[in-house]
Amino acid sequence: MKSIITAILILTAASSWSYEQTNENLNSALKTAAVIIQDGTLPIGTQDSKKQTEIKDNILLGFNFGIGISNGLTMVLTDSANKPKFSFHGGFDSIFYFTRNLGLMFDINLYYFHLKEESDGGNFVEYSLFYLGFILAPVLRLGGFNFYAGISYGIILSGKYESHSETDDTTDMYTQPDICYVFGAGYMFSFSNKISMFVNIQIRGQLNNFVAFNDPVKTGNKAFAFYLNLGLLFGVK
Repeated sequence: MKSIITAILILTAASSWSYEQTNENLNSALKTAAVIIQDGTLPIGTQDSKKQTEIKDNILLGFNFGIGISNGLTMVLTDSANKPKFSFHGGFDSIFYFTRNLGLMFDINLYYFHLKEESDGGNFVEYSLFYLGFILAPVLRLGGFNFYAGISYGIILSGKYESHSETDDTTDMYTQPDICYVFGAGYMFSFSNKISMFVNIQIRGQLNNFVAFNDPVKTGNKAFAFYLNLGLLFGVK
C-alpha cells in the first residue's frame, strides 16, 4: 500500500512540474510573438544571421545602368506607325531613409530616347535625343522590395532629327527643360551589411512635347521608355 501511495505522489509531483514547465515555455513564446508583432523585429538571438546580410545604413550611394525600349506616344504622319527602338540610361543613385520604410531618392543620370515613325508610303521621321537628368522621388521599402514614383528634370545635351527629306542636329528646337514622370519597382539583394545589389524596372514618360515650337514637319512627339535596371548601392551612414 505504501508503495502505491509513493508512486501516486511521484506521478503527481512530476505532472505538476511538467505543467509549470510547459506553462513557462508557453508564456515565453507568447512574449516573443508579442515583441515581433509590436516592433516588427526578431529577438536579439535570432537576428544575428540577418545582421550579416541586411544593410542597416540610412544613407545609400551607388550607381545603376538600364537598357530598354523607347517609343512615341502619338503619330504625326498619315497612315504611319511608331517603331519601338533601343534605349538606355545610367547614372549615380543616392537614397536617404528617414524611417525603416520611407526614404527619398535623388538620381543624376544620362538618358536616351530613340523614336522612329514610318508611313506606308516610305516617309519617316526619326529622333535621337540625349539628356542629362535629375530624378527626385519618394521611396517605399517593404523588406527587400522597393517602390518609387517621382519627377525627372532633363537638360538636352544633343538631338538629331532625320526624315525622308531633311536632317537637323541642332538643339534649338527642343523643349527645355524636359519634364518626365518616373515610376520604378524592384528588389534589393544584400551581399553584406554595407553592399547591396538591386534589380528593378523603370518607366519614364515625357509630360510635354519634346519639340518646343509648332512646325508642319518637325511636330515632335512625347517619348515613353521602359527600362530594366541593375545597380549597386553602398551604405555610408
